[in-house]
Amino acid sequence: MHAKETFKDRSSYYDSLGCPYTNHQAESKEDAFQYKHLPQCERHLVDRILCGGHSKDDIPPARKTSVKIYINAPHVDTIEERNALITNTYPKLKEFCRDKYQIDFQVIDMFWGLKPQIKDDHSTMVTCQEAMKMCVSESLGPTHMVILGQKVGQLSAPPILKQTDLEAIFKHLSPEDTLVLKQWYYIDLNSVPPVYILQPISHILGHKKTDWPKTEEKLLAMLQKGAQWCMENGHIADDFNRNLHLPGILLNVLTFPPSASTTSQQDKTWMGSIRDITDMHHNLEKIRSHRFIDIKQGKAEVIPKLFTLHNQFAETIIPSKINEDNLHTSKIQWAEPHGVDPVVHKSYIDDFCNNFYRTAVTITDTVNKNKHQFVLHEDELCHDVSSHWRIANDIEQWCLRQDDYLGKIRDYILDPEGEKPLVVHSSSGYGKTYLMAMAAQETNRMLKIYNKETTSVVAIRFIGATNESRDIFWLINSICHQIAYATGKSRCQLPKDYKGLKSSFMQVLEAGLFNGLLVLLIDGLDQLSSNHEALSLDWLPHKLAPNVKLIFSTSSTDNGILEKLNHLIMQEDQYIELGSFSSHTCNEIMDMWLTKLDRKLNHQQSKRVNDAFRDSQVPIFIKTVFEEVKWWNSFTEVNEDSLGSTVNENIHRLFDRYELKHGKIFVDHVLSYITASVTGISEAELEEILCLDDKVLDSLFTRWEPPIRRIPPSLWQYLRIDLMGLLVEREEDGLKVLTWFHTTIARAASTRYLNTAEKKQYIHLHVSDYYLGKWSGTWKKPRSAKESLIERNRICSEYDPKLRYVPVQPLEFTVFNIEPRFNLRKLNQLPYHLTNSRRPELANKDIFFNYWFIHTKLRTGSFHKLIDDFSYTTNPQAKLVQDALQHAKKALLLDCNALGPELCGRLLSQFTSSPNIQELIHQCDLAAMQNCALVPNHQSYNAPGSPLEYTYQIDTDLSANDIYLIENKETLLMCAKPALIPQMRIWDIHQSQRKPNLTLPPGKIFYTQNGQFISLFRGTTLHMYKIQNGELFGKINYEHGQPNNVTVGNKYLAFTLVKAAGPFLLDMEAKKVIHKFNQQSQIVQLSRNEKYVLFNAGRQLEFYEIPLMERKISIDVNDTPIKIIFTRNPLQFFVHFQRNNIIKYEINLTKKSFTTMHIVEDLEMQEAILSHTEKYFLVRSSRCLYLADTQTCKVIRQLHLEPPGVFMEHLATFTGAYFTPNDETIVASRHNYIGIWETKSGQPLRLLQASTVPIKALFTSSRVNKAFAFLTNNSMQIWHLDNIERGSQYSQEIFTGPISNISPSAVSHGTGTLVCHSNFNAEAKLVDMETGICIRSIEHSENPQRRLHETLMSLDGKYVITRANNTSTQSGPDWTVLREDSVWEASTGKHIYSAPNSRFAMFSKDSQMTVIIVATLFDPKDWFATKYSAIVYEFETKELQYYELPRGDIISKPFISHCTGRLFYVMQKRMIEDNPIDEPDVWYEYRLIFHYLSKHFPEPRLYRIQDIWKAAEKHYSLIDARHIHDNNILLVYRHGNNMLPYHSDGTVDRSEPSVKGSVVYDPYHEQVLKVIDSWFAQPMSNVEGIVVSSQETRIIDDQLKTYYTYTSAHLSTIKSKALNHSTSVHLLLDGRYAVVIAHNKNEILVFRTSDAIQKAKVFVHGTATCLTTGSDDRTVIVGTEDGRIQMYTLILELCDPVTEIIEKIPSRQIHRPKPNLLNSDIQQASTKTFELQRQSTAHHYKVDQTIKRPPPYQSIEKAVDIITYNNRIRSQSCCVQ
Repeated sequence: MHAKETFKDRSSYYDSLGCPYTNHQAESKEDAFQYKHLPQCERHLVDRILCGGHSKDDIPPARKTSVKIYINAPHVDTIEERNALITNTYPKLKEFCRDKYQIDFQVIDMFWGLKPQIKDDHSTMVTCQEAMKMCVSESLGPTHMVILGQKVGQLSAPPILKQTDLEAIFKHLSPEDTLVLKQWYYIDLNSVPPVYILQPISHILGHKKTDWPKTEEKLLAMLQKGAQWCMENGHIADDFNRNLHLPGILLNVLTFPPSASTTSQQDKTWMGSIRDITDMHHNLEKIRSHRFIDIKQGKAEVIPKLFTLHNQFAETIIPSKINEDNLHTSKIQWAEPHGVDPVVHKSYIDDFCNNFYRTAVTITDTVNKNKHQFVLHEDELCHDVSSHWRIANDIEQWCLRQDDYLGKIRDYILDPEGEKPLVVHSSSGYGKTYLMAMAAQETNRMLKIYNKETTSVVAIRFIGATNESRDIFWLINSICHQIAYATGKSRCQLPKDYKGLKSSFMQVLEAGLFNGLLVLLIDGLDQLSSNHEALSLDWLPHKLAPNVKLIFSTSSTDNGILEKLNHLIMQEDQYIELGSFSSHTCNEIMDMWLTKLDRKLNHQQSKRVNDAFRDSQVPIFIKTVFEEVKWWNSFTEVNEDSLGSTVNENIHRLFDRYELKHGKIFVDHVLSYITASVTGISEAELEEILCLDDKVLDSLFTRWEPPIRRIPPSLWQYLRIDLMGLLVEREEDGLKVLTWFHTTIARAASTRYLNTAEKKQYIHLHVSDYYLGKWSGTWKKPRSAKESLIERNRICSEYDPKLRYVPVQPLEFTVFNIEPRFNLRKLNQLPYHLTNSRRPELANKDIFFNYWFIHTKLRTGSFHKLIDDFSYTTNPQAKLVQDALQHAKKALLLDCNALGPELCGRLLSQFTSSPNIQELIHQCDLAAMQNCALVPNHQSYNAPGSPLEYTYQIDTDLSANDIYLIENKETLLMCAKPALIPQMRIWDIHQSQRKPNLTLPPGKIFYTQNGQFISLFRGTTLHMYKIQNGELFGKINYEHGQPNNVTVGNKYLAFTLVKAAGPFLLDMEAKKVIHKFNQQSQIVQLSRNEKYVLFNAGRQLEFYEIPLMERKISIDVNDTPIKIIFTRNPLQFFVHFQRNNIIKYEINLTKKSFTTMHIVEDLEMQEAILSHTEKYFLVRSSRCLYLADTQTCKVIRQLHLEPPGVFMEHLATFTGAYFTPNDETIVASRHNYIGIWETKSGQPLRLLQASTVPIKALFTSSRVNKAFAFLTNNSMQIWHLDNIERGSQYSQEIFTGPISNISPSAVSHGTGTLVCHSNFNAEAKLVDMETGICIRSIEHSENPQRRLHETLMSLDGKYVITRANNTSTQSGPDWTVLREDSVWEASTGKHIYSAPNSRFAMFSKDSQMTVIIVATLFDPKDWFATKYSAIVYEFETKELQYYELPRGDIISKPFISHCTGRLFYVMQKRMIEDNPIDEPDVWYEYRLIFHYLSKHFPEPRLYRIQDIWKAAEKHYSLIDARHIHDNNILLVYRHGNNMLPYHSDGTVDRSEPSVKGSVVYDPYHEQVLKVIDSWFAQPMSNVEGIVVSSQETRIIDDQLKTYYTYTSAHLSTIKSKALNHSTSVHLLLDGRYAVVIAHNKNEILVFRTSDAIQKAKVFVHGTATCLTTGSDDRTVIVGTEDGRIQMYTLILELCDPVTEIIEKIPSRQIHRPKPNLLNSDIQQASTKTFELQRQSTAHHYKVDQTIKRPPPYQSIEKAVDIITYNNRIRSQSCCVQ
């Protein structure tokens, strides 16, 4: 097993781990994860990298990700060839590199696209040298292309000369010449060693730049003259003198760096082309001849010296450097007027391009083939870990040791008792990353020395170093895999979802269950993305194991991370705050950095730098200063304005310099593209995008434009050299990309270049156009040309479209690969840029509602990235798609081809309301033939956007008082804490996930208003805990007593005591009791602003001010209050009294008076609720809700929850009623229903019922529009009330149990009705096949012991037969095969007639009659004694007829012929003949029974196989009869006539092995049509499992062998690990396809029977219990264990009219009437009436039995105590009653 094959893509690495493995597969996968396939040396290296203790040399260099070719050619000589390369060859090579190797292709041609010009600063040669070095170090293919004509170009003065060389020349020159050279060459003493720098032309000549060629010629002559003398005297090297006599192209040939693989003089990565114009010397007088050969100015004569050099290089030097296979020569003749003409020389140019392409491809293939497949590059985990260690190595080289901070980190690591993480923090730019890199290296070295015997793990992660590291899922996923490997744990067993990973990560850090030390360093916590609520830090453990050390660094200001850490870690010694450096340290760092570049500063410059460090001493300031001063020469004059005083000022100074040097618009847009690409942009991508930016191109081509509208490559190379100090390279999507060195620089660039919304849109638009491939290939991009260019370049018009030759951007590269390679750059970058380009329609079309984009991204294994893409859009329909994908995650990770059914099955309810979703579903349907042939007919799965979001199952019995809904500014928590249980379970509603349990003492909890803290009483102490992590915040002791009523604010807590004086007032912040009142109080309440406290003292209400404890007013009342509700105005409140009346009080503190208003009185009042806006007051009574106006205190309406036609338990009361946010609606629960009313009008909106289980309690939130229902089965339902107006089905359950049988009517384009039942009751349900919704229930019997065994529906859908277990007194226990049948009218549920002791039931094909075969006489001990009768009921005449059937047992399923109206079946008959000598002779006959169902033909006809088929042998006997096409009969016979055995239930066992055959028989004409014998040759085939196709062209047996009936040929045998021998199969499309339920019962599979290839797989998301097909031969219907029905249409045939078929499916019809949701709710609820009645009856029976049971002694004793106490203290309400 090769590492590349196993680990190359992240899909096989992580997400696909969700696939089920056999034991062998799991072991093989784990072996690969443990690198057991690697050589020993590599495995040891992997150990060192993943565990720690490695050296810097162990970390390999970053992998190469591009092909970069340096084009070494003269400026104008080969322009036609290079133009042809751009238009013809480069696009092909880009496609080749990207498609085959997923790498970039980039060409660096320093002289293309610009007119010949002189660089003022002479930087051309230096830039060329840097570009050549880059090509050699980074290219995965060719590095150098020499294109040589007959012109070699002019000589250039060297821009840099060594001090020793030039000063040696000075000694051999005259003083005048020396003076001239010193005028142009200044010594730079800042260089180490010193060099002479050629000064800018403008510095010496001013504006007379045209004089430079002559001046340069003189300088060269002086240098050549002096060098010649020095060489002859041995003062300088020969190479120096030689280089002075070589033009640039020839000099590059000699000085081009060799590639690493070069072992000889020839470099195999070089390419070359030498062109000779054979008649050049005869055309020297032509106008353009100077472009193709070096001639003397004004003369038609070649320059001999250059001509000789050309010949020398062309004939000798270049062939010696380039392999002969890579070097091509050409000879052409001069063509007027251009010399080289693209038309005349087309053949030559085509050959040139083809040779270039073939050579480049060959070299690239060779390099990549010979590339060492190193595990640290190919394996994702090793690559990830080594990448972060490489960053640490690179950073440490530029770090100055900080021993004080490192000492604190070392002490923390060695501390055996530390339980909390260590936090390094500071503002941005203070060197946190530097310190973390040094700490990682120090820890690595320390453990390498001291921990040789134990397994110690050092893991370092720099968040933001890669885009994936910003995502908390990938971060902890990578860390978990590293820890698992290092500690010897199974990596295959690691969870694959974020919730599981988070739990595993926390468990490892908390438990530390391994022998050794784990040190985990995570830098840049503030750089985490918000995905998965990572910034909430809920993934951090509350406590670390002693052998686990966790070190973070984070900004003190960004994202509020430090504040959240302060809540988790309260110990001050766990924080290291970084401060500024001293000026001395800053200078030391500056000197160290300059030394690494072989630079230094003079005294004046050092003084200026030192002065700058007085303004700021942070590392990022040092960096920005360094980027400025590293360019200072010793002759550079500096002053106070040379450096800025702040970081931003220095950054903007650098930007100013770049713009001045390289052009403002060009630099502006380049830096804008880098800044806008937050995850980085590759150099090749940057160049291509600039080619699409007409503003940049217009700014460059103001007077002249190249024939191809592209950016000159040299421009980026010049800018790149200046920028590289501010940029860093990192790998993203398999390519090296550029991004900013520090977030401070990124912010400054964003502020400067992306400072307007229009500019951002412009930049993102061009990037997204590139990834869309909008202007690739032959698409011409229009532009507006300037008038000057129109005149000068003969442009046709201002609107002048041109090709840009940018690469196409498919989602998948398949040209050069059998296995697909994905366009990861497009898949990962397009969503961000396209949404930011403010083109939502295009984003919807190409991303969020694009099936192929979603499908391709799933295939890359990037499910989490796909979900993250949807965070870029606010489109609510896109959020529905996101939710649908999340719901389908499990299926999509197993098979991404299930995307179509998963999306359709969840989003079909939105088909008519959302055009975008409509288009997405249409794409899913059209992709069915390619990916998954089963198309859902209706909503099949839980749908996003439905009111019911999800359900939590709680595994402990809880009461309503044990559930708490706690809100804070960050999240919404549902908590469960029984008073006697020392644990609190928590569910995060926002994240839809379970949070770790909190360990708390037993007791009831109370939470603060802000949801940050919880409190509980233990003895005489109040314990306060942080809700985030359960950490004890403080304790407050109070006097003895048991708390009674408790009220909690944010600062204060007040409570009363049982039978003791009070109340108490506690200050939770100060952790003390601030006051105790001396009253007998039962109720106490704090005002919302915690300024006042109100409590009762007997029949008085006492109103006190906090904290002065001054009594403001006393109010006399006539009753005992049981609840007080404050409004936002603390002087207004409502009091609920014991008499169940509510009074509003308003206090006037100035007058010491109050007013009251009576609201409502009801003896069954349970709760009073003030609305969020305080406009309304809601009173919940047992069976009524009162809605009152808070201003008038009048009841404005009463609300009831008793919908007509719906079963409601007569004793059921309201269990909860609340307002939603903004008081828009009222939500209330009663029995198992949730009612929703519009508050303003009182109009009922919805009746929600997702379960038949009663609701214990209901909750709502003040911030989110959700309701939370707690059910009696201890489950919690979360309802999203924003979705109540959508038509999504929130429950697909037809039954609460498994569906056992499905019988459909005739199906036409997905329409029809079906009947189904469950084995757990006697109820059948009718389902509309258009919608999948239950439309009626039929109860076979009220007897709860009855069970249905089968249901049948007539083909016209008008009638139903229910078949239940028989209760006849005649039937014995052994005769369980008999049923009790009832016939029903489907539309009304009306009972028609019943038949006990039924054996078979059926409808005629025309649905005009039903036939029930009943047993009129039977003996369980003798099957042959049974007598059968056929009961025929005609629906039209309502006539009932009885026919006696022949004696014998029925062994095949009877059926009725459609045209003849005859009953057919096979009978087993025992024949007995007396034998006077011995026992009677007994034999068995098997006959086909023809029975006319008519009074005119009462007698049946009996046929043996020999009667039907004359050629049948004597021992053949019938075993089965099937009704097939055209009213023919398929008769199955066996070899043998012995008796068939019986099962214990009375059914015949026809599975015994025997040779079988069959004939096709026409009973109408009484002739055999066909004999089919060979496919039944398998004796083991079971006749029960034989399936015949609709047109009897194919037959499949129970061994899944398919046969073609016309030729009796065996077509295929379906073999799949997902199937077993007991699989039941159905045929579709006349047997061309077979559909089965997989062995795991979780999948439905479709196979093509001609070759047994699997063509479709859909996931049931549960367990499939039954499967059937429709009469249209396309519809597949599946019943599930959780009571759902799924229906699909098969679309697979190439000849299928796909669009036509799909459009006829009702759910795909656009103009469908919108149902009334409330009426639909009531209708759906009415279908559960029978089930609810059964539950109610069972409940009351259980209650009655409990009442009849005598109570235990302890209960009687307690009851007596209660009665005695009540007699002693009688309440006011009791007296009133």
